[in-house]
Amino acid sequence: MKRNWLCGIDLGSHKISGVIGRVEGETLSLLGAASVEAAGISKGVVTHLSEVASGVKSVVEKLESQARLHLEGGLLAVNGLHLEGMDVY
Repeated sequence: MKRNWLCGIDLGSHKISGVIGRVEGETLSLLGAASVEAAGISKGVVTHLSEVASGVKSVVEKLESQARLHLEGGLLAVNGLHLEGMDVY
């Protein structure tokens, strides 16, 4: 059976949160969840990239420790009125 690991991180103005899970067939197992107080983000806008990077790194380290694996990628959620979407083909 094929195993898929999923990691999602949400950058918020107040906290940076993350979850990691494993999908087997139609079952999702939560392996870890972590959050830290956000720094470097104001009203959804990154104001200090190094502070945000430090927060993301801290969340990733906590998730890796809980799940006992090394993350190589994940999904990142960012929200804000200043963002625009565009179709690329």
